[in-house]
Amino acid sequence: MNRKTHFFWSEMYYQPKLTYILKNLCPSLFDELGKKLEIILGYPIEVYVNNSDKERWTISFNGHGIGSSIRLILYVYDPSVETFGAADIEIINPTVEIVDFVMHPKRKGLGTKVINQLIDFIEDKNWGFEIMILKAQDLKAASFWSKVGFTEADLYPSYTPSMTRPFIKKISEPKMSIKISYQNSFRGEKVIISQYDLKTNNKSSLINL
Repeated sequence: MNRKTHFFWSEMYYQPKLTYILKNLCPSLFDELGKKLEIILGYPIEVYVNNSDKERWTISFNGHGIGSSIRLILYVYDPSVETFGAADIEIINPTVEIVDFVMHPKRKGLGTKVINQLIDFIEDKNWGFEIMILKAQDLKAASFWSKVGFTEADLYPSYTPSMTRPFIKKISEPKMSIKISYQNSFRGEKVIISQYDLKTNNKSSLINL
């Protein structure tokens, strides 16, 4: 069995060395995510980023409203491609780990909206994170994570499922039409120029006297 293709969960004490994502990532960008969560939940969200560890950041979102509360804690890793040490989990890709997620009330659809917003936010930013991982508390929790796109990895032990979800890289389309003009032919004093629009795939001809 190729150990690189599996996650092994328990406790982790060692982080991979820094490469490029965290070095170029601005902590204040997570405040933007907090504002988006406030719109979903309807109450203020406190965002805290601990980036004192240059190899692993901790980001937490906490908020309380009338009859509702949220606690969401993330680790973001920026590993090298090397495997490392005696750690109980191998992280070989730029990774976001959900460490803790508590949402009240439950079964109201709020948790699904929060996690979908989290995933969309990271994918839209195109920072370069490749996978999201977590350890579900039990099989019932694993059922929730499956509904938001996670799949089970190897289970050690089987009653605490490890879950993973790859990030989809989004390529932005040009916001403006990009036209390429080139000279097509001469007809006496007339010059026919063709224009090709890369966004609409339309071709047009202009006649200049």
